[in-house]
Amino acid sequence: MTHSATMQLDELPTELLLIIFALACTGPDASSTARALALTSHRIRAVSAPFLYQKLVLAGLPALSAGLSHLLTLPARNRHVQHLFLSDKPAPCAPEDEAEAAALAHDIESVYAVARTEQAHDADADEAALFPALADALLRLLAPDLRTLTVVVFNPLQSELFARLLAVPFPRLTSLALRLSEQRLLLPSFSRPPSPSGGSQSPPPSPASTTASFFLLALVLVRAADCGGSFGGVCRWTWEGFRMEHDVPVLELCQGRTSFYTLFRARVEYSQFPQI
Repeated sequence: MTHSATMQLDELPTELLLIIFALACTGPDASSTARALALTSHRIRAVSAPFLYQKLVLAGLPALSAGLSHLLTLPARNRHVQHLFLSDKPAPCAPEDEAEAAALAHDIESVYAVARTEQAHDADADEAALFPALADALLRLLAPDLRTLTVVVFNPLQSELFARLLAVPFPRLTSLALRLSEQRLLLPSFSRPPSPSGGSQSPPPSPASTTASFFLLALVLVRAADCGGSFGGVCRWTWEGFRMEHDVPVLELCQGRTSFYTLFRARVEYSQFPQI
């Protein structure tokens, strides 16, 4: 009998291939495995397409713009992103920018320091005007499937991003991690000004102030059902900021000198936006 009993991968039924690829595209090597499958054959690429962008890293405004444009060209079944890492700065530049900012802070009166600070502020202002809208469009596109979301912010003018983040529903989100700018975010003041009449009555806070003042509270109020359990963890203050712990990470809000790389290396595999 000359017929071989061995069946090639390309000959398996689509339903069986989907099960195999779902198991293969898990763990720390999920992204590289999905990219390797996409290069195997036309059929394998088509079948494995839903697993290609399960983990996605977009760092910097150009990457966010290119990534959003690319995702919009895909059919809905091929953009089931489950783990998203979003940053307003490219990873290689972010630590250097902060180190330089810290160095300039010791010599703020020098001509170079003043010029460099003004240049950085102008760049941050331009970026802050574009990044939130693109991030909002991306989050609304991917929200139905997101399980973990990490947002890293270096720009102190990026406060609008958080207001937009609160307005997006995430039905399957189980982990949210935020890393704020080392500098103070330019949020609205929470203090109430004295009334014009000089009395003790104060006008009600503006909607923007209310949104900002309840920012931390709203992030903590993640539904226990969405987190796979109850809030049985321990709440404590640390130098990195406010952190709530239970069976799975719910919230990490870090503000300090925690390394960009070490803080989130275990959370999301860092790689370039896949272009295949």
